[in-house]
Amino acid sequence: MATVLGSRRLFWLLFGATSFGVVLGRLGTDFRSDPAAESLVLRTILCALPWLVAAFVASSLARLWPAPGTRWLLANRRYVAIAFAAGMAWHFAFGGDFMWKIGNRLTPRDLALDLTGRSFLLALTATSLPTFRSRLSPSDWRRLHTTGIYTL
Repeated sequence: MATVLGSRRLFWLLFGATSFGVVLGRLGTDFRSDPAAESLVLRTILCALPWLVAAFVASSLARLWPAPGTRWLLANRRYVAIAFAAGMAWHFAFGGDFMWKIGNRLTPRDLALDLTGRSFLLALTATSLPTFRSRLSPSDWRRLHTTGIYTL
């Protein structure tokens, strides 16, 4: 299973599944309607969210039920998490388009939470790549990722 669904192939498969779900939601969406556009922005999160949950619980599952499947998930958690981040690009695109056309409908509190989440998501994604990960000590990387995942 690791050779078939490992690393980049896994990322593209998960991102493809997310994209497929988003595109299905986009079909027939009337972007002039506020509720329809808002539901599409929400759908982008719901399509990407399973990958965040899978990455989040990978180490716990591997400890509670040590089996080939849970060890595989733990070994590939990085690609699952990056697939979540890439899926959230749909959210940023549709959310930005919605805000551009309709205006910011977020309360200051919600906007602050959204920007905090986006900042952590960008930091987590960047430091999951070898170029940026090597710039952090292992303890700093762990601290950032622990704080970031709980913030998300």
